[in-house]
Amino acid sequence: MESMVIRELQQTEKGIFDTQKEGSKVFVIEKEGTTIGYIEMLYDEDRSLLRILNLWVLPQYQRKGIAKKLVKASKGYARFEKAEGIIVEVKSDNNPAIAFFQKEDFKIWSEETSKAEEERSVFLGFRFEDIYR
Repeated sequence: MESMVIRELQQTEKGIFDTQKEGSKVFVIEKEGTTIGYIEMLYDEDRSLLRILNLWVLPQYQRKGIAKKLVKASKGYARFEKAEGIIVEVKSDNNPAIAFFQKEDFKIWSEETSKAEEERSVFLGFRFEDIYR
């Protein structure tokens, strides 16, 4: 069995994460030293919600549970930060991503059109109190 490691990306590391948002946390999943996926999150203290900014998995590792592991790690981080829940924005035509998040306890909270990009987005989220009763 090949081992995979999930770890926090350090701010000093460079690479595909050069666009990392200030204050965000990135967890990478690596296999044999190669990054095969990552999740970028930002804790919104005002709303007490963790926002998933990016979730990415190499195409050859998609549909193999990698994204599920990364979302599970984000849930752990959210609980560590004492967040009440997690929210993610997905383009409204990205049905596979919407279905994936719904399988991971996320519910559709709203659908909005971005004025700048004129694209429809779906906001999915959950509150821990709703899923861990």
